[in-house]
Amino acid sequence: MLGVVAMVGLLAVGGGYAAAAKDGKKDSAKCEETFKRWDSGSKGYLDQRDFDMAYHPPGVHKGSPVGTTKNVTAFAEKDANKDGRVTLEEFCR
Repeated sequence: MLGVVAMVGLLAVGGGYAAAAKDGKKDSAKCEETFKRWDSGSKGYLDQRDFDMAYHPPGVHKGSPVGTTKNVTAFAEKDANKDGRVTLEEFCR
């Protein structure tokens, strides 16, 4: 499972950080800030398109090794209840 610490490096590409303080503890304020930045349309949840945009922001080549399937994998792992939406609680786990 892709934890918060592992996501920090991956998600930096999208200009956000899933947020982890030293020792791997979550920094909830930073995580919430990232969630809000990714939440297109302020829906209150993230969908696959939000993850796609975070991994492939405008100007980043879609074939880059950073996000090809990682965005799909990260979304699936964060969507704990498999409803197609990642809530703030799911995102910041």
